[in-house]
Amino acid sequence: MGEFITFDHLIPFMHWKYKFLLIVLFCVNFYSCKEEKVKVKDPTAATDTLKIHFRDSLRTKTLLPSNVQNTAQQMPGYPVLQKGLADLQGETLGNVKTQTEEWVTAAKELRLALLDSVSNRAINSRMTLLVTKASILKQEVEKRNVDTATINTEATEFYNAFQDLAMQLNLEYGRSVDDFLKDFKEESQKLRNDARKRKSLENNQDNDQ
Repeated sequence: MGEFITFDHLIPFMHWKYKFLLIVLFCVNFYSCKEEKVKVKDPTAATDTLKIHFRDSLRTKTLLPSNVQNTAQQMPGYPVLQKGLADLQGETLGNVKTQTEEWVTAAKELRLALLDSVSNRAINSRMTLLVTKASILKQEVEKRNVDTATINTEATEFYNAFQDLAMQLNLEYGRSVDDFLKDFKEESQKLRNDARKRKSLENNQDNDQ
C-alpha cells in the first residue's frame, strides 16, 4: 500500500527559484506596509510649516493707557491672549496648533472674570465673540486636511475680536470721551494764552524801541 505524499515531503524538491521568489514577494509586501504606516503617521507634516498671514480686514491695534493696561494685565487670561495674538502674524500652523487650547482656556477665564466684575453688555458680547473665534481657529488648525485660506481668515477675525474687546475695556476702565474733550479744550486755551503773551511781549518790545 503506497504512502501519502505530504507537503513536507515536497519541500526538498521545490526548485530554489520558487523559494527565492516567495522570499522576495514577502519582503516587498512587508516594506510596502511599513512605508504606508510611515505616511499615515503624520499627514499634516507638510502644512504645519505654513505661516499665518492676516487678511486686509485686520483692525488697528488698540493701545491702552497705562492705567487700563495695568488693570487688564491683572485679569485671568488677558496676558496670554495679548502675547499670543501679538506673535500670531507669521507664526507657523504647527506652533499655532500647540497654543490654541491655551488660548481658548484663557478666553473663557477672561470672560468669567469680566462677567463677575463688569456689568457691561458691550464687553460681554465681545467676550462671547472672542471665545467663539478662538474655538473656531482651534478647530480649523486641528483638521486632518487644513484649509489655509480659512485659517488665515479665522486668525484675522480672532485678532480683530481681541482688539474690539480692548477698545471696550478702554472705554470701561479708561477716561471718558468728556474727559478727553475737557483736556483738549484746556490745552487749546493754554496755547492761545501763551500766544497772546508772546504777542504782547513782542508789542511791548517794539514800543520800547
